[in-house]
Amino acid sequence: MENRLICWWVLVGVLLMAAACSDDSEGSDDDDHSAGDADTDGDGDADTDSDSDSDTDADADSDTDGDTDGDSDSDADSDSDADADTDADTDGDTDGDADTDSDGDGDTDSSIPDPECGEEDPEPPCDDTDIQGMLECVPQVTSVSPGDGGYHVRFEQAIDQYRPWLGSFNQRLFVRHRSFDSPTVFVTKGYSLSTSGGELAQLFSVNVVVAEHRFFRESVPSGDIPWEYLTIQQAARDLHDIWAALKWIYPKAWVTTGASKGGETAIFYRRYYDCDVEGTVAYVAPIVYGWADPRFVEFVQTVGGSEFADCRQRLRDLQQATLEMRDEMVARMNTSNFTWFGENSPEKSVEHSMLEASHLFWQGGGASRCDSLPSPDGTADQIYNWAKSYINDWDDGTIGFFLPYYYAVGVQLGLPGVDDEHLLDVMDFRETYTPPHYMPDGVTVTLDEEAMPDIQEWVKAEGEALLFIYGEFDPWTAGEYDHVGAADSYKYVAVRGSHSARIGSLEPADKEAAISTVERWLNTERAISAKQLSELVIEEPREGRRPRD
Repeated sequence: MENRLICWWVLVGVLLMAAACSDDSEGSDDDDHSAGDADTDGDGDADTDSDSDSDTDADADSDTDGDTDGDSDSDADSDSDADADTDADTDGDTDGDADTDSDGDGDTDSSIPDPECGEEDPEPPCDDTDIQGMLECVPQVTSVSPGDGGYHVRFEQAIDQYRPWLGSFNQRLFVRHRSFDSPTVFVTKGYSLSTSGGELAQLFSVNVVVAEHRFFRESVPSGDIPWEYLTIQQAARDLHDIWAALKWIYPKAWVTTGASKGGETAIFYRRYYDCDVEGTVAYVAPIVYGWADPRFVEFVQTVGGSEFADCRQRLRDLQQATLEMRDEMVARMNTSNFTWFGENSPEKSVEHSMLEASHLFWQGGGASRCDSLPSPDGTADQIYNWAKSYINDWDDGTIGFFLPYYYAVGVQLGLPGVDDEHLLDVMDFRETYTPPHYMPDGVTVTLDEEAMPDIQEWVKAEGEALLFIYGEFDPWTAGEYDHVGAADSYKYVAVRGSHSARIGSLEPADKEAAISTVERWLNTERAISAKQLSELVIEEPREGRRPRD
């Protein structure tokens, strides 16, 4: 990496000298551009920008595996030295132009171009023929440790992919090796690392590469997290660099996959580096607009139709009863664990938990648990025993873990609206249910309202080889992608499925069609018998913080 930086600095110096000579010889009029404004649009013209304005996004997820994306207008003016930075405008092209935006707003201070889509790193000089030795040969790999049936890998990434001199961090990977001649499943996590290849690793004989999302768990720089570099663009470049560095080891087909926020991450990666891989399987991946997307409110108000009307009403009554007994709920909590929101933090936590309870109930497979809901007229103990699983998701430790997710929804990913009409008379802190109220002191979020529409538009206009799986009763399905117009792309919905919907949750014909599609993308044969396929089902997840993967 050090050699690469030296090469870039030499190139930057040559370009700046050339630009200076050109200005002198042509007598160019820069009176209106005293700050050196410029667009680097790939046509060879590059104006230098002395103000190193850097907007960003963030990404976070919501199971113990956490995942998040977001975009923050945090205008961090930080030139690395007296040299001017080139200002590159990003439109998401993957043609190698230097137009990648580090914060999603179209302005990026960049002295290096984006790599060509599908451009892999050259094979490093390496005499090793075993997988551990070959991984250790990769220049960005800082450590390789066998374990859990594979290899735990630390991969050096730039904190700012477009200004690598600002420092680096180690991103955690997990590699499960099957064969150099096998295709590869690339699992894009929305939160922290896991060692599972997911469903596709059960269906096919594949190598597995799993990437922890930047700035989650151990994939963080030393010191304070530089939130402005937690964006969908930065995270997509992380994934491209991993693919580019390992493609020489695994030259066969690659397919990306992820669930929930991990599924979002897989789609974002394809948006910026579409031709790296042969296809993408995105499970229960929503696209959300704004900080209170109304589509989700309508969904939880009508989910299950008339058959589940009584269940929905009992759930609403339980939410109301919990807030009416707020003092009794707080008396049963360990309030020392609920301090995140400052004054009245335990009371706010109870309220936030009930605002999300209906979403989480259906997300976690509520259709199978309607009969177990307690009576809304029960005692405080009975109500608390039901509500505590929701309330405990607002303790300090849980919010701290998911903080990157909250940052991400605040700057890019957006947040579903909540069904609260029946709670208006019993709420005291409704205004605190917004992303800014989850941020630590000094950290601000401003939503980039163009980030998600841009992703959706790309899917419809340019997307290819995308497979979406949703659950019929999962509230996140309210934010399902519109894939009409995307080539060789498909969407399947698991009947009465929850947020755990997978290919194995589908009806037999849909299950067969989905597997055949991935089989074609991977250019391999399935490693599962017809009987095993018929028995392939997914267990319902426990209820918990949104999203889950």
